[in-house]
Amino acid sequence: MTLDHSARRPDAIDRSVGKTIRNLRRAANLSQQELANRCGVTFQQLQKYENGQNRVSASRLLQIATALEVRVERLFTDVDRARASALCDERAEGVAA
Repeated sequence: MTLDHSARRPDAIDRSVGKTIRNLRRAANLSQQELANRCGVTFQQLQKYENGQNRVSASRLLQIATALEVRVERLFTDVDRARASALCDERAEGVAA
């Protein structure tokens, strides 16, 4: 049996959530270190979340939202745009293939 590792890689939605986390952190005047401390992760891990390099688990999303004093849904405000962008990218790849 072959595993599909692409399902575990961050995608456009993960990058969108990371960007929203960064924007909310900055709006709250928090450093990466301060937010990381509040969430129980290293600032390097938070940086990877914000840059869309690592996917964020559901429980960690809740911790981040709580630390930022926002509803968890707020972290997904730009997901529709990211989803539309990813869909366009997939269609373009299909046409090029």
